[in-house]
Parts: sequence; structure tokens; C-alpha cells
Amino acid sequence: METKSVYQGKRHGRSGWAEAVKTWFRRSGAYLRLAEEEIGTLEEELKAFRTAFTREELEIVHLAPLEYVYFEKDEIDFGSFKIAYSSPRLLDEILDQRTRSWFYRWALIPTADLSAYWWILAPETQPIPPIGNITVDLSTLNRVPRLYSNYELPIERALESLVLYRWIPDWNDEDHWTGFEIPFALRADNYP
Repeated sequence: METKSVYQGKRHGRSGWAEAVKTWFRRSGAYLRLAEEEIGTLEEELKAFRTAFTREELEIVHLAPLEYVYFEKDEIDFGSFKIAYSSPRLLDEILDQRTRSWFYRWALIPTADLSAYWWILAPETQPIPPIGNITVDLSTLNRVPRLYSNYELPIERALESLVLYRWIPDWNDEDHWTGFEIPFALRADNYP
């Protein structure tokens, strides 16, 4: 395969290239643009293809809905994370629902139902896993990790900031507050 011979290098393995190319065509929207005859120039599409197979970082957005809260603003930017009231359209965009609806119907997410939540949105970058190489860290065998949270690190860091805030309003004469809940967390990325 031509893509493999051009981009394999020392980082990637020998297998998995055909699936990686198919996934790129699906996840990049190239198939959908072709079907709708909205494809860019050949130069633009090739540049996007080359970028996908030469980049070394993956952009991830961690999402966690907050139950039992309300804020005056639609978005609060804390620097390393945001709290936002998301419309179905914004959630569709972040979670790439258009691609899911065509190629991954089993993975569709009911964004209309989820748009009633305030969301923690925490971006992160990670190294892209090499294509065709399966790495196993044998040093972790027979070791029980110390886990203090069920959330990914960017959500955990956001929670560390949020728990320090005095959530009980000054006019409340009770010290009882039930707190907010996070029923689940999602992760969206731009791989490959």
C-alpha cells in the first residue's frame, strides 16, 4: 500500500494501514463530502490526508455533564477547562454525530436529551498511538494501581477546582447542600 510505504517510518508498524486509511476517509468527512459533491480541491484533500498520517498529537475533549447546577452565563472559561450549557448542535459537532449517523450508527449519542445539562469541557492532547503496533506495559502486571477517581485526569483537575468553590449561597441559612452529580463522562477525539 502506498500510504504505508510513505508514512510508516520507524514509529508505525507494518499492519493496520488499510483500516487506518478507511477510518480517515470516514472520520475526516471525505466520504460525505464526495457523496454530497462538496469535496474540496485535490490539493486540500491530500494536505489533510498527509497531515493525519504525519501528526504526532491527538486532540481530545473530555465531557462530563453536571447535574443540579445552574449558572447565569452560558459559558464560563476557567483556562484549562470550561463549563458550558451546550445546545444539541454544539454537542453534535463535538461528538461528530454526522459521521456517526452514517458509519457508526451503533455509537450515536442522544444529544437532544443531553443538551439540558451544563458540561465540563476539558481539552487535552496526547501522543497518537502508532498504527499497527500494540504496546503492552509489562511493568504494570500484578500491580494494583492507586485510583482516587473514576474520571480521566482533565476532568479530575476540573473537579479539583470546582470543589474549592463555596457553593452554598450567602442567603442560605442552612449548611446542607447536596452538591452536583456527574452521572457519566464522554471522550471525543480527532483520531486518525
